[in-house]
Amino acid sequence: MRITMLGGHASGKTSYLGALWATVRGAAPDAPVTLSEGRLPDSSTYLDECEHALLAGESVERTKLDHGERIDLDLTIDGSPVLVTHLDVAGETYEAALEQRSVAPTLLTELAQTEAVMLFVHPRRLRLPHSITDARRLIAVAGEPLEQHSQAEPESEPNDIDPVDVWKHAPTAVHLVEMLQLVVEQRTSGRRLNVALIVSAWDTIDQGPEWGTDCQPGPWVQANLPLLHQFLTTNDGHIRWKVFGVSAQGCNFDDKDAVDAIVEQPYDQRTIVALDGGWTRDIAEPLRWFVREWTEHPT
Repeated sequence: MRITMLGGHASGKTSYLGALWATVRGAAPDAPVTLSEGRLPDSSTYLDECEHALLAGESVERTKLDHGERIDLDLTIDGSPVLVTHLDVAGETYEAALEQRSVAPTLLTELAQTEAVMLFVHPRRLRLPHSITDARRLIAVAGEPLEQHSQAEPESEPNDIDPVDVWKHAPTAVHLVEMLQLVVEQRTSGRRLNVALIVSAWDTIDQGPEWGTDCQPGPWVQANLPLLHQFLTTNDGHIRWKVFGVSAQGCNFDDKDAVDAIVEQPYDQRTIVALDGGWTRDIAEPLRWFVREWTEHPT
């Protein structure tokens, strides 16, 4: 099974990679999530740096580790082979595709082969709709294929719309929907696309200690990203999806007291994965959900 990580800049992908690596690197052979045949990826040095930053209570997103290196993790999850692929660590390839309305053929080829998507969004970095005028501008340039959109300069009137500028400042939900549409359009498999929507930094939304109970990831997305929620709900013939609230750090690293307390804990006691009505410390739970869905639903 091939899983692709998608999301914009600083959406939590790198922190998740570091947390996942900390889990699988030293896992026992009979653990539910392990490196396939113990093989280290080519990017193991990079992943070690991410892990060390997290263990020290340093934000991975601020360590300048994001250098655009492709990451491939060959894992065995509950007995099934899984390839987790991160094509763009810095998150800039996808943003450029959306803003410039142009997609590299290599990216299209990769997306065509994916069977599941982890879509990351950071709750403190949401761009929300501002006005009816903004919405009208977005509608005016919507509907054209990404790879065919012209970037020519406007010809005449001062009120002409610059598509690049409009898409650059489009709400986060619009960018996320565009990412998913791009994947759905490129895929060659007839099976439904499995999507795990990862709301990063969940500890900044939910206060715990019973994570996912008072504040649930699914309703949070419905309230804060209604366009994305509507897209996922109305496309259930093409997409099977679930929302996870994830804290790969375990606390806000800007809070010195919280960091001092958490660095004394084993790493597997720091991570939080909130579900609708419950939670777990297992950072690989979204990946294990993919495997369960892939096994139970062959179409």
